[in-house]
Amino acid sequence: MADNSHIGLGRQVALERKISILANNVANISTTYRDLSQGAIKPTYNELDFSIQGDGYFAVQAPDGIRYTRNGSFSLDGAGGLVTREGYSVLDDNGNPLTVPPGATRITAAADGTLSTDQGTLGKLKLAMFDNQQSLTPTGNSFYDAGTQTEKTIDNPKVMQGMLESSNVNATRELIEITQVSEAYKATQNQQTSDHQRAESMIQILTGLKT
Repeated sequence: MADNSHIGLGRQVALERKISILANNVANISTTYRDLSQGAIKPTYNELDFSIQGDGYFAVQAPDGIRYTRNGSFSLDGAGGLVTREGYSVLDDNGNPLTVPPGATRITAAADGTLSTDQGTLGKLKLAMFDNQQSLTPTGNSFYDAGTQTEKTIDNPKVMQGMLESSNVNATRELIEITQVSEAYKATQNQQTSDHQRAESMIQILTGLKT
């Protein structure tokens, strides 16, 4: 009985430590090591949705400077500008905002990011890469600040139209694991309580036999 108690106590201590680590990871999700693996790419059939197969980021003009993102869910503003959900202008490879002229239809994207309509070529999506992706600073809503890092061009980029990349939801996985570990902790605690109750009953029985 004592051995079982020690085993259960040791397991509780280990589970408590794991819960603490997982909770810390979730609390600091914006500063922990970022998973750079390719997310699942899913079709949306929206001609203004784009994804990058492999490395790279779209460049957009935010109010406080150029920002980079893997989220290619774009739309057109009232002036025909290609923008993010936040209204940031999507840039071409010359650093200028991409704009669709009035009346243009059938927007298509080539693998290298060149955008065209029935009226001709609009320009090429600016795709950037960096030597140290881990040092990119998250600024919220899937955007990153490159700081002092210099953009690198991407050899043989592959842009896919009508597709979006799913994000790597590390926080969700951490929360699921916290739930699983918490359940294991409770089960161990319940087992400890049950063992203690059995031990108390045994003591009472033995004490009754002696009197």
